[in-house]
Amino acid sequence: MKTSTYNTLIKLGEYFLAGLHENKFDSYLRRFSRALLLYAEHADVGEYDGSALFPSGGANIWRLIPDSSAGFSYSYTFFYDTALFADKIEALPDETSKTLMRGVDAEMATMGAINIAHQYRCGGGGYTHSIINYARILEEGLVG
Repeated sequence: MKTSTYNTLIKLGEYFLAGLHENKFDSYLRRFSRALLLYAEHADVGEYDGSALFPSGGANIWRLIPDSSAGFSYSYTFFYDTALFADKIEALPDETSKTLMRGVDAEMATMGAINIAHQYRCGGGGYTHSIINYARILEEGLVG
């Protein structure tokens, strides 16, 4: 069963954050994997025009949900826009949801790549090594 936090994040269109907060008892790697999967499942990829993809070209596949306050970052594991998320919190209709989302905001402040111990980061020292085991991901997909 999904938590109220998860459901509220889904309603806000915050799929990356929802994945990170789907099960707080999972390992960080599992939570990060769920964040990537949920984001990818909800991103509007559109038609491929044959151009180079990020980071080589201009098509940034991790910015396909423009109003998302969090997502994958090639260099720093993930990005988090506190101001955008604060605006979404204030737009919520009830105090209970606002309180839940303020808790998410507080946790995100402690979760940045700089604050994650090096051995637990999904990126290599916070710079450019953010996906591990390419062959396995291509073979099994994110769900695998």
